[in-house]
Amino acid sequence: MDRRARPKGGDEINVPEKGKNYGWPVIGFGVDYSGAKIHESTRKEGMEQRSITGRLDRASGMAF
Repeated sequence: MDRRARPKGGDEINVPEKGKNYGWPVIGFGVDYSGAKIHESTRKEGMEQRSITGRLDRASGMAF
């Protein structure tokens, strides 16, 4: 598993697989802290969706 802390609302957890494109920064759900749009879209042909997207608590760690 792979956890990425992204801009506001765009944190994600992935289960990376070799050869797959997870889209950053082209697709994503986060917005800049100023409110400006960062990504072209939330989906795009040939790019994988995240396993989990949302606003994760950055102060906490992750253990598996």
